[in-house]
Amino acid sequence: MPGNYSARCEPGLVLPVWTPVDNLELIDIVLRGSVYFFLLMYLFIGVSIVSDRFMAAIEVITSKEKELVVRRHGREPQIVVVRVWNETVANLTLMALGSSAPEILLSIIEIWAKNFEAGELGPGTIVGSAAYNLFVIISLCVFVIPEGETRKIKHLRVFFVTATWSIFAYVWLYIILAVSSPGVLEVWEGILTFSFFPATVLTAYVADQRLLIYKYLHKGYRMNKRGVIVQGEAADSGRGTELEIKTGNNGIRCEHIDSDSPEAREFEQMRRDYIQTLRELRKQHPTLSLEQLEVMAHEEVLGKGPKSRAFYRVQATRKMVGAGNLSRKISERAQSDLSEVKAELQRAEAESIDIDAVNAMRVFFDPCHYTVMENVGTFEVGVTRAGGDLRQECAVDYCTEDGSAEAGSDYVSTSGTLIFAPGETRKTIQLSVIDDELFEEDEHFYVRLNNCTQPATLSSPSLATVMILDDDHSGIFGFPERDVEVVESVGQYSLRVVRYSGARGRVIIPYHTEEGTAKPGKQYVDLSGTVTFEDNQTEKFITLTIIEEDSYEKDALFYVELGEPQLQGDIAGGYLCFVTSIFGIGVVTAIIGDVASYFGCTLGIKDSVTAVVFVALGTSIPDTFASKVAACQDKYADASVGNVTGSNAVNVFLGIGIAWSIAAIYHACHGRKFEVQPGNLAFSVTLFCTEACFVIIVLLLRRAKNIGGELGGPLVPKYLTSIFLFSLWIFYLVMSTLEAYGVIGGF
Repeated sequence: MPGNYSARCEPGLVLPVWTPVDNLELIDIVLRGSVYFFLLMYLFIGVSIVSDRFMAAIEVITSKEKELVVRRHGREPQIVVVRVWNETVANLTLMALGSSAPEILLSIIEIWAKNFEAGELGPGTIVGSAAYNLFVIISLCVFVIPEGETRKIKHLRVFFVTATWSIFAYVWLYIILAVSSPGVLEVWEGILTFSFFPATVLTAYVADQRLLIYKYLHKGYRMNKRGVIVQGEAADSGRGTELEIKTGNNGIRCEHIDSDSPEAREFEQMRRDYIQTLRELRKQHPTLSLEQLEVMAHEEVLGKGPKSRAFYRVQATRKMVGAGNLSRKISERAQSDLSEVKAELQRAEAESIDIDAVNAMRVFFDPCHYTVMENVGTFEVGVTRAGGDLRQECAVDYCTEDGSAEAGSDYVSTSGTLIFAPGETRKTIQLSVIDDELFEEDEHFYVRLNNCTQPATLSSPSLATVMILDDDHSGIFGFPERDVEVVESVGQYSLRVVRYSGARGRVIIPYHTEEGTAKPGKQYVDLSGTVTFEDNQTEKFITLTIIEEDSYEKDALFYVELGEPQLQGDIAGGYLCFVTSIFGIGVVTAIIGDVASYFGCTLGIKDSVTAVVFVALGTSIPDTFASKVAACQDKYADASVGNVTGSNAVNVFLGIGIAWSIAAIYHACHGRKFEVQPGNLAFSVTLFCTEACFVIIVLLLRRAKNIGGELGGPLVPKYLTSIFLFSLWIFYLVMSTLEAYGVIGGF
């Protein structure tokens, strides 16, 4: 490099140019390049944080639900909750906008910053991000699936549609750059590019709902976080059972569905899954009350359900409701089945009493269930011996065993021997939990007792369960007790509200009292308000005022009900956070555009290369981690793979469609043409489209029986797929860079 160098940097939109720009020494160039590079890294983190708030608002908006009542012949009416937003439409509109907002806004802002002239940074970032998403993210998702496991795309019809649109988007980009009007973008081309966005959403919705195949939309149902059945997967509809829809003051309308239709079968399957889960939990935790088991069974069934794209992108913003409501809804949903299980368990307990075992020396866990936060560090598990001659010494071995938690990544594996000295009745085992910053479902592992020396014997429970509550999401809120009795002379009573299954973030819980047989103003003071849980706070109190009366009266009762938790982004239905977050993303993205341009020009790197190599990588990092977690935790590959193709198409139709439409209209109003030279962009688009076709073919071939799905599978095919996909990205970067500098011929 020559001793003196002039950095020809054009002024940016927000940041001024670092002066002087002439006669720079090598040390000045290295220093400036380093400062710009680390500032870019910092800004990428910043835009990721703001984007997460944006996704949190989108999650709130798209999670809105409406209640239905299903009346089935010979059975009790069932509450059904239907999401207002269709999942496919939400993924291709707000979810795609949320995950790709930096790339889209960068393209729009660059047009404005360059006085409505075409730039290379915005479009290059969109194409480069698409390549990274398709090649690197899918490669990582294939690799991280545990050996022997696979993940398949469930909504294959939607995947075919979005994959077709994603490839067409870049073919179309090449057409308008180099075929229909080379070097010039007409107004109709820009507007048509944008119009493909609603066309993508519409065709994906048609595929999702099978509108071109079946006469009626078919619906399925899942259990939602309030313990009621929610519309989920599609299922054929027909006749039979009435579906009464609550529409508030607007009246009621009815539909008819077949009582033997797939949604009815899925409804019954959900009931059976819940009861089976309850039975299994009872075997694992014989000392817990049935009410506690009901809540645990409900959480486990919910944990198996599908998660949205925003759920994985925003690790700490999962919205939950109070446990009291959950238990009540569950009981209403399956009361007859629960009564049968309760009776069965009570009979089993009555028949299991062994007098000889009671009088012998017994060693067992006390208690046998432990619930700890992920950040607890080290904690103790208690082992007790009772009965028999406690003056004798005895020993018992212990060891940890994996459940859904894995030794080495979630907890520290341990084993050893406890020795009870004469007269000693209690020993403890030291256990350690490993904390991390990734969102995970609540997990558990076991501690088992074995090889107890004579004269002591192992007694139930000899297996302790440790539940690790992930503190990387916001938690579940409720009352620890369903019923509380107080005397009227108590005056004020502090009612405890607890937070479990997470403790991340500041959450506001509204509450109010409801009249029962007790009357407000006569036996208690009517009350409403909010309690605020700060970050990592797990307990709060509501102060109730009881009014004492002189006259004799029977027991009276009233209710305290918790409302929907209000997280960050939950104000005004999420729309306030939506607007402010997208404004924040726009500001940070404008700064990123300036810094990226200065970084490139300082080091002599073209904007097209900076966009493809650096900016695209930086803006895609959050989606990388989100897709990895989704691939590991979801039963299907839709959240990790299926959404990549839709997002890539939306990036072109929104990011380039809006930006170039604005510029083309601006130049047309001034009697000029909007010039866009094909250059490096046309070459990158062509290369990406070719490689994208290979990716789609590989993913479809992996659905064969010998592999079983798009992600995971046998070790050798998994490694080969990951290496092949990653090598496509490296090849794309190398060829695009060589073409940009004229080493190889372009268009």
